[in-house]
Amino acid sequence: MENSNNQMLPIHGTARIKVKEEPSCSTMANCETILIIKKEKPNDEELLQLAAKLQEQARQADPIEEQRNEEQLQPTPSAPDKRIDDRTIYGHFGWAELEPNQTVIPFFYRHMMKCCAESMLKMLLRKFPLHPDIAKCSANVRKYSIFETERRLLREISIKHCDGQFGYEFTKNEIVMTLKDAMDCYQFRAECYRMLTSNIGDSPQKKCGFIQLTGGSLIPYIVINGCPWLPLSYLLDVPEELRNKSQVVRGWDLAYLKFCCLVQGVSSDYLTGIDSIGVSSRDEIFFLLNESGDIEYYWPSSEVTSKFLAGYGTQGNLKQT
Repeated sequence: MENSNNQMLPIHGTARIKVKEEPSCSTMANCETILIIKKEKPNDEELLQLAAKLQEQARQADPIEEQRNEEQLQPTPSAPDKRIDDRTIYGHFGWAELEPNQTVIPFFYRHMMKCCAESMLKMLLRKFPLHPDIAKCSANVRKYSIFETERRLLREISIKHCDGQFGYEFTKNEIVMTLKDAMDCYQFRAECYRMLTSNIGDSPQKKCGFIQLTGGSLIPYIVINGCPWLPLSYLLDVPEELRNKSQVVRGWDLAYLKFCCLVQGVSSDYLTGIDSIGVSSRDEIFFLLNESGDIEYYWPSSEVTSKFLAGYGTQGNLKQT
């Protein structure tokens, strides 16, 4: 991957280390395990084949621009009234903070769920002008059709309580999502925008970022329960002992990892079809890599990250690698 000055940026790098293992009963000799960090090229034939296979199996990853599953979204013609929450019938609704003391979104009740309109979330996301490829990193979310009673309530909320901020009409094609999914989506876009527009440098981040290894190789990480976890896909010949201590990430944890890979230069076409990935804790990987000393965190300069904002360049297109 190159930056705007046509300088090569370190992506994977290659490192070999030796890990001492317990001697076997038969030979009583020390064995050695080789752990290698992948060094891949953007047009690697194996990557292209894997990406094509993943894309064929997976559905679109953007929760806002996702193609709708018609079977899921079409309401049952004779849907009974019991599917509509009594609180919604009587006009009860609430407000949820997407950002403390800044941005709120109205929600209504559908029995055990708190729900909101997708169109309202889209309007609130306009404050984060991101390149469309960022949206492709988002997690898949389930969407629902809207009932007439819910549609009337949304119209009343927008007109009487929001001064028409969200419009004056909600059609029968309006899409509903859970409040939890809406909040996760908003937080993801907000964090991506913050990281792309802030001078982060070598500060550790609360969601994701990069760790720089000895020799300059960069590996993306996500934070789970306060600890950085690194993708096993950046390693070759992963030892069994490391696989046994790994875990699989999906959903929004995976979305943050995809975001880092995109910033690092991996094409969004590769990332769209991936719905899970194995990760291991930083401490476990560093032990096998024999990394010592303080951890070096890294984030690219604005010259690299600015291209992921909407409107970058004359056409607002992201340079593909």
